Amino acid sequence: MTNQIKNLRIELAEEVMELMMEGTVYLTEEGLQYIINLKNGKEGLV
Repeated sequence: MTNQIKNLRIELAEEVMELMMEGTVYLTEEGLQYIINLKNGKEGLV
């Protein structure tokens, strides 16, 4: 995975987390784990 893709995934995860804090987006536990993994530079569910 290139750095550009990795950075975009981290950016996406941060945006989703921000929406969650605003109450705009709700995730299941599995969905939240997926976003946390993306934020930590991992690919989806591990």
